Amino acid sequence: MKDRHQWDDFVFYLLESRGIDLVYLAGNEYFYHLLPKVKDKFPEVKVIDQLYNEVGHMANNRRYKDFVDFNIVENETIRRILIEKYLEDEKKIRVIPNGVDVHHFQPFRKPSDTIRQKLGIPGDKKIVLFLGRMSEEKAPDIFVELAKRFRNDDRVMFVMGGDGPMFSSIMDQIGAGRLNDKLLCPGFIDSKEI
Repeated sequence: MKDRHQWDDFVFYLLESRGIDLVYLAGNEYFYHLLPKVKDKFPEVKVIDQLYNEVGHMANNRRYKDFVDFNIVENETIRRILIEKYLEDEKKIRVIPNGVDVHHFQPFRKPSDTIRQKLGIPGDKKIVLFLGRMSEEKAPDIFVELAKRFRNDDRVMFVMGGDGPMFSSIMDQIGAGRLNDKLLCPGFIDSKEI
């Protein structure tokens, strides 16, 4: 759908035909801009917005705050920023840290399916891993700088999984730092591959 109005119509169709009463928003710029229309057409629909940090989507969260019913934040720092800097009602905020219990999922992992084998990293090497969107607020350039400090340490390898607006500049930074054998950057990694 190239026409943005078709996108809007499709969203409205889904909200109405599926009887949706809650939208969980996690960094979708298109949907932020649609919120006034959603609330106008479907005033009973509640909107929860997930915020991970102060940059990125915080500006849209605040711009459309009157259309967001509740905020879930990654940590206490973001909670304090919403309350102290933006005067958000603390009853509209809940801190829910993001994370995965790696011990819980370890029994289901097949050794042949690990990223270590896919990238040819020997078993005796420690892996320092960056997984995420390569954008300014995630600071992937600092990860590359960290890898430079370990350039001569044979015990450790660095891996960056992800894509985003900084991907090309990160690849240039890796090349300029002569880190191609120390820092592997396969791009986007499907969760089925890990």
